[in-house]
Order: sequence, then structure tokens, then C-alpha cells
Amino acid sequence: MSDDGGGRPETATVLFTDLVGSTALRQAVGDDRADELRRLHDSVLRDAIAAHGGQEVKGTGDGIMVVFGSAAGAVSAAAMMQRGVDRVGRRAASTISIRVGISAGDVVWEGNDCFGTPVVEARRLCDEASADQIVVSDIVRLLAGSRGGHEFRSLGALELKGLAAPLAAAEVAWAPEQPARTPFPAPLGGVEAVRFVGRIDELERVWTSWKRAQAGDKRVVLVSGEPGVGKTRLAAELARRAFDEGALVLFGRCDEDLAVPYEPFVQAVHAYVGACAPDELADQIGPHGGDLARLVPELAERLPHLPEPRHPRNGLPGDGLGRIPPC
Repeated sequence: MSDDGGGRPETATVLFTDLVGSTALRQAVGDDRADELRRLHDSVLRDAIAAHGGQEVKGTGDGIMVVFGSAAGAVSAAAMMQRGVDRVGRRAASTISIRVGISAGDVVWEGNDCFGTPVVEARRLCDEASADQIVVSDIVRLLAGSRGGHEFRSLGALELKGLAAPLAAAEVAWAPEQPARTPFPAPLGGVEAVRFVGRIDELERVWTSWKRAQAGDKRVVLVSGEPGVGKTRLAAELARRAFDEGALVLFGRCDEDLAVPYEPFVQAVHAYVGACAPDELADQIGPHGGDLARLVPELAERLPHLPEPRHPRNGLPGDGLGRIPPC
């Protein structure tokens, strides 16, 4: 899109973003965590730009300026940015949000920079937007039309700094992604077919531990007893109740006659890897995915760029040859 000669007008759609409350975020989470969130934010924005044919013009401190050849593409990119940043915030358990402003019209290029009234309008619309909001000029709404299936809500004529006349504008509605939920483990579902009777005191104790874990306490509950007394049924009842409250429930068991290393963890993680989208896995695995892939090779198939496993002496227990011993 750029014109190194400059001077020739061309019609374009201009988008600005701004990371809301970046200073407060840095003070709340510290420099290291803030830098990590900023990198995730940048990655989300650039993925959206690439997906919708935009050209990143420059950084603006806490945001970026992007030019698109299509109004509908710019609006779709903005919605993708908002969903991506929301996903980052939810997974990181941190408050992170952006605002977006978009306008369209004739611009000129000088070198690799872009100038014109649409640039000023987009910048001012971004400044006017609230956290998590996309505000577009009415010309963007008209140009985008029905492409992309976006819903536009009129904001009327906005008085914007530096503009002589009010600018008709609209808000673009968007909704957060609804991640696919890992299903309730089938083996526990089969156990549930047996009616739960008695053991009210035991159930209350494990349920109390679950509630404390929800509140932030670190909890491990061990249930012991003779074969046939109902340990699995008790665990299944707790699991179902927690699942109905939105908990992630994973299942694994040891086979008495099989020497599979870390078998319960292999089963549990295998089910989770199969149910998760690759971007969810990538966000949660962290720097030790290569080690985990030694237990669950399917992880490396889903995420081919995992880091190399650490040396056995510094990673998972081993026999010095990189092999994992049985439980």
C-alpha cells in the first residue's frame, strides 16, 4: 500500500489500537509479567492484521496504526483483536483490554507513513472508545455493509478533538470466544450409573476441600479404603458436582498389572490434549512442553514447535539415559 514517492491519494481504511491502562497494569503485575502480557498482546494484534490483509504502519506507544484496503477487513480484524486480547486476559487471569478506532477515506503516503483526515479521525475515535470497544466512522459502516456479518450500533455524532464538525460514528458489537469445554470423563460417567447412597460425611469433607481450592487454597485429597467400599463412586460424585459448577475434570488410573510410567497423569493429560484447541494448549504449556511430550507424545503432534526436553537430571526423573522409569 505504501507509496515511497508520496503525494498520490488512495482510498484506505485506517485502524488505531490502544492498550488500556498499561501503566496501572505494569504496577499491578510487575515488569516481567507486564512485558509477557505485552508480547502476547502484540502477537494477537499481528495475527489479526495478517489474517485480514492489513499493513502495520507504526507503533504508537501503547498501540499500533494499521491500514487496510477493505473496510470490512478492518472491522473483522478489530473484532479478532478484541477476542484475542480477551482470551489472553482470561488465560493469564489479568485485566488487559484494548480500544479500537477505525475511519476511511483518501490518504497519502510519504515514505512508510500515512497521512490524511481518515488518520486523524481513526486516532480520535480510538481515544474516544472505552475499554473493549470498537468505534468506527459512519463511512466505515457504510463501506463494510453486510460483509462479515457485523452488528453496528449508532453512537450518533461525536465531538472529537481537532475536528471542526461532529463525526457520525457507530460501535461494532463483538462477543468473547466460547472455548470448547473438555467433556466429563467417560469412565466416571459410567460409575455415576450406580446410585450414590450414604457417605454424606465423606462427601461433605471432600466438597469442603474443593470449595477451599476454589478460594485459592492448594488442596490434595486422598481417599483410601478396602476394595468395594465406594471410593471411586465418591470421587465420581465429587467430580460431577464440581464439573457442573464449571470445573475442569480429568481422569486417570493405575492398572495393577501394567508398568506404564506415570499412567494416571498420561491418561489425564492425553484426554486434555485431545480436547483443547492448539492455541489454548500453547498458552498453558509454558516452557516445559518438551518434557511433558515425553509422557504424552500427542502433544508434540498438536504443537510441533515445542522446546527441547531438559536434561533428565534437571527435568523429569530418569535413569540417566533419558528414559522414564515405571511408577
